[in-house]
Amino acid sequence: MSLEEAVNKSINECLKDNILTDFLNKNRREIVGLSIFEYDEEKELELLKKDQFEYGMEKGIEKGMEKGIHFTLTKLIQNGLITMKDAAVHFNMSESEFQKLIENNETTEFN
Repeated sequence: MSLEEAVNKSINECLKDNILTDFLNKNRREIVGLSIFEYDEEKELELLKKDQFEYGMEKGIEKGMEKGIHFTLTKLIQNGLITMKDAAVHFNMSESEFQKLIENNETTEFN
């Protein structure tokens, strides 16, 4: 028995037993169509995995760029090429907030 035949048989049995009669009569064609549509769990999991990987990569790149900018600005401050205030402007924060950022990230190693 094909999938379509099995779905139709199930609908007929529900109708015969007076189960969801109104709904099944009104939506039979749509129900059969949706039931026949094959759900490929493996394919869906792969798509989800790919989307999550891309999201993670995007966030990782953003974080890496932020750390790289932070590191560069910190080095420019240390070498006297820009002020703390100028560096803070790039992060849209006050000098004191940027100073705290530097202090919190001093353990970060960049090669």
